[in-house]
Amino acid sequence: MYVKIAIIDIPGYGDLAAKTVCEELKVQSQNDREKLAEAKDRVYLKGFYEGVCLLAASFVFFSEIYTFNI
Repeated sequence: MYVKIAIIDIPGYGDLAAKTVCEELKVQSQNDREKLAEAKDRVYLKGFYEGVCLLAASFVFFSEIYTFNI
């Protein structure tokens, strides 16, 4: 099981934009290549111009307490 971590808030899509857009486009699997390409284009474009970073300040604080393997 994976935990979803909100990093960027995108107006209209929220803080888990990929999940929201994939649900809107009814993506069923990783084989829905055309729908996934459309989802990526929507999220990247709107996220670049209108997205607000949520994690930057928190990451500095948490990185002092926890060690991340990135």
